[in-house]
Amino acid sequence: MKNQSASPATTTEHTVEQHVDSIVAKIDSTCTHNQRLAILKQLRENGPTSILAFRAMGIMAPAPRIFELRAKGYNIDTVAFPETDSAGVSHRGTALYVLKPSVDTEVI
Repeated sequence: MKNQSASPATTTEHTVEQHVDSIVAKIDSTCTHNQRLAILKQLRENGPTSILAFRAMGIMAPAPRIFELRAKGYNIDTVAFPETDSAGVSHRGTALYVLKPSVDTEVI
């Protein structure tokens, strides 16, 4: 579910360093289960998280894990916002994932 109007950062460009500073921890296994756990922990403890921050955690393709979490009932919005990556390249539509309150969604 995309929600373009809920963007907390539509007018300000962020750098990947700003989001990487808030990551919970890097993953130690690339299995999909551990990636889903890490994504949920990050979203619960630090709120909205960019795709670049997830990559800094070691999750190279967070979109499929987000898709799987949504299929399990988690209410996760995607918001596009401007961000500069570690190479200094500006991206105007970087994915920012936002976990919304859900009912009975503790199955991973």
